[in-house]
Amino acid sequence: MFVLYICSHCDKDFDSKLKLNNHIKSIHTKKFQCGHCDYETNKKDHLNKHISAVHEKLKSFECLACDYEASNNYALQRHLNTVHLNKKNYKCQECEYEAKQKVHLKRHVLNVHRKEKLFVCKQCEYKGSQNDHLQRHIKEVHLEIKKFKCENCDFKTARKSALNQHNSSIHKINK
Repeated sequence: MFVLYICSHCDKDFDSKLKLNNHIKSIHTKKFQCGHCDYETNKKDHLNKHISAVHEKLKSFECLACDYEASNNYALQRHLNTVHLNKKNYKCQECEYEAKQKVHLKRHVLNVHRKEKLFVCKQCEYKGSQNDHLQRHIKEVHLEIKKFKCENCDFKTARKSALNQHNSSIHKINK
């Protein structure tokens, strides 16, 4: 069974109570404040790395396979694993799904197994499982952005797939 321990401060999830407790101690007990922004941490070396990466824009870790540059070794390793090695290190405990990044696994668990709809439209009752679904809903329904136009009639739609279906069923044109 897949058990998540969720931080009450920030909703971040963990697979063990020990990791949750370490997170609370390291993230929510802050001692060092960045002089350039609102960043806080309880570790001085984290503050120094933050200043180098964010404010001094130092990117001293270069990918040998492409022109990607990272501010730390962890980001470079993540890039190598997901882009060049196509590693899928995050496995769902409820099905066969595998993901390159933890955020993708979390989204999968919420969408597929918990069927949670966390993204709510402020203008109607629509609820979506992903932010991009909500943004697409707003563009299509409320802003009425319909960039795909039929060449044979006045039909307009927000999705190319809907235009293809229209052409196929109404005009008997397959693209």
